[in-house]
Amino acid sequence: MAGIASRMAGRGGTSLPGQLLARLSPDALAGLAQRVRRRSGPGLRMVVVSATNGKTTTAAMLAAMAAGAGLRVSHNLSGANLRSGIITTLMDTTRPVDLVLLEVDEATLPTVVQELQPDVVALGNLFRDQLDRYGELDTVQEAWEAMARSLPSHTQLVAVADDPRVANVAAQAPAAATWAGGGPDLPGSERLPDHADARTCDACGTQLDHAVVWVGHLGAWSCPGCGRTRPVPQVRLAGVSTADIDRQQVTITAGDDELRLELALPGLFNAYNLLLAVAVARSIDIPTSSITSGIHRFRAAFGRFERVALPDGRRLLLVLAKNPTGLSEVARTIAEVPHPPPVVLVALSDGIADGRDPSWTWDADLSPLRPHVSEVIATGTRPEEMALRLAYDGWAREAITVEEDLGSALDELLDRAADPTCVLTYTAMLELRRILRRRGWARSMWEADQPPAAASAPGPGEAP
Repeated sequence: MAGIASRMAGRGGTSLPGQLLARLSPDALAGLAQRVRRRSGPGLRMVVVSATNGKTTTAAMLAAMAAGAGLRVSHNLSGANLRSGIITTLMDTTRPVDLVLLEVDEATLPTVVQELQPDVVALGNLFRDQLDRYGELDTVQEAWEAMARSLPSHTQLVAVADDPRVANVAAQAPAAATWAGGGPDLPGSERLPDHADARTCDACGTQLDHAVVWVGHLGAWSCPGCGRTRPVPQVRLAGVSTADIDRQQVTITAGDDELRLELALPGLFNAYNLLLAVAVARSIDIPTSSITSGIHRFRAAFGRFERVALPDGRRLLLVLAKNPTGLSEVARTIAEVPHPPPVVLVALSDGIADGRDPSWTWDADLSPLRPHVSEVIATGTRPEEMALRLAYDGWAREAITVEEDLGSALDELLDRAADPTCVLTYTAMLELRRILRRRGWARSMWEADQPPAAASAPGPGEAP
């Protein structure tokens, strides 16, 4: 009833039922997991995916691969990744399935793993994010380490070796992890960026050496003090070639297998998401042919370089950026495509899901955009802060338009841009999607398998 009421009110009903059930029955999550296992039988695999950046995309890729293998999947595809959303997903799993696939918020992960007792735990990365909610990154890492030490013997850990923090977490587990990471020929940088979140060794405190850096603090690292070094990856990211902002060629090797995959997303960080998805898929015996066919059909999760078709034939690009590393990588990716957009909308908001303190933008590197993007429309709930941040990266005052109303900012972008591109924090992305849905241009996040409403023209300057 709560779910129906939520959907009638224009929401997704993806969390409220779980919130209510958790109040009525505190052990609901463990009980629902047992129910799903009984209904599905011994062949069921339960997989959880967590990371600061990329968990939604990685889980969506895995879901596409599983579908390619003909598996019946239960998946929190709307992105409701807190305990309440996971409870709702399991409540809705009323028929036998082959795979329960759950993306899980990084702070929620230890509790969820304890209650679910999953077959596979996949760990992507740990970056600074929402300090007012999570605290310092060390707090999340310590909770993950305690979780790893208490994993049951049947749980397999799949982890990205290139993140020193994640590697230290996985090393705490009783069983050896399956490692994914960059290959020896993958090009990268020679120095850590200013926003890097792992500079010293967890064991001895010595400054880490990096032979090469790929994304944030992810790279081929070692400690000259105690001799710790990056674990040897069994699944390697061997090569990346960006064709345009909508696709790239990714080569992944695993043992004697070489997978050449076309991914409908740009950016090295998305290639890392694919790498982790492939490593997990292999761990649950999804055939290589199904991995390839699944990725061929895969399309971007909502807001993650997602394209929205407009009535005039253009396609609006929505890009989520929610922390220093994410925003830096988005800026680098947009700058490196063959034809970067000259006009970009940047929406900075400070809702609870964003973090109420927007000062994190000062730790991001926006400079790659400066030679290519000549005009920026700053919007969201903190547009002035975003405009000031852009000014410090070299944009002239007349090149920055400050528009507090997100609907009006969208209209400004559509008036000026042939290839309209939006970079948004999380709650700004939700607001923009509500505007697009009211205009008939997009469906809700929880309606991914339903066709959008018929397109209609917006009113001038339509407000959120």
